[in-house]
Amino acid sequence: MKLRTRDSDGAALCAQEGHDVPSRYAEVSTRMPNAPGVIGCSMTCTADYQCHHFNYVPTDSQHPCHLYYYSPTHFNVEPNCMHYEMPGKTSHK
Repeated sequence: MKLRTRDSDGAALCAQEGHDVPSRYAEVSTRMPNAPGVIGCSMTCTADYQCHHFNYVPTDSQHPCHLYYYSPTHFNVEPNCMHYEMPGKTSHK
């Protein structure tokens, strides 16, 4: 997985849900219960063949994995949100 960052300062970016609506909201995978939440979201995305990108939102207690079946186009720096791309998967909008 690859973290999306702002070129100017390397700050983590988040897909803006007002512009790019997640395809699905999901829970963190429980296959590795002691792994960091972002790893669980990565595993959730990997297990979903349609998932190519995800926002990890640790403050969303029910669904911290916001999955995208396409490539979002609007990003912003937001507290408690990081956007990741799954390398090797091609996506279309």
